[in-house]
Amino acid sequence: MYRYGVALTTLIMTLWLCACDGKPVQDQADSSTVTTLPTPAVTTALPEPVAAALAELASMCSEVSGTPRTDNAVRRIDLNGDGHDDYILFAGWITCENAWSIYGDREKILDVFAGDGSNGAALAFAASVFDARTDTADGGQTLWLTISGEGCGRPPAATFAEESFCERAIVVQGPARFEFAPVNTVRMIE
Repeated sequence: MYRYGVALTTLIMTLWLCACDGKPVQDQADSSTVTTLPTPAVTTALPEPVAAALAELASMCSEVSGTPRTDNAVRRIDLNGDGHDDYILFAGWITCENAWSIYGDREKILDVFAGDGSNGAALAFAASVFDARTDTADGGQTLWLTISGEGCGRPPAATFAEESFCERAIVVQGPARFEFAPVNTVRMIE
């Protein structure tokens, strides 16, 4: 029911915006080109904790006169196998136009929220990572995070150029809690 309400609201807003484009009605009717309105996307609103965390990250960009592009900032995926979407929010998936370096060129904030299936979610994991990607294997979904040094089971390097990097998965530690997988499961990046 909620999705239909969102779709209807989106359609009404699209029609209203098209009607208010400043052209007199007769000019629109006389036009030789026909404009097809895009089909409104049906989206599910993010749970409040995810939306709040996303807004906080986006505000970092806005505060320095940038324009945050957050369309790809959150990925929905069932990481714990409970049949409900979990939410991965990664600052590296946000673009800040006119302030490109606001999120840095190295580690960035990553939060994982465990979804409850009723549009609720709880923060289940947080880290600073270089990159994040999901992988489908053996019928399940895995989140791999690019980290360095001690997180890879290596001592910290004297300089960043000498640092060791690896991918390390996160694993379920309860219904709403994730942790890094054991260090012996890392994939070193050479």
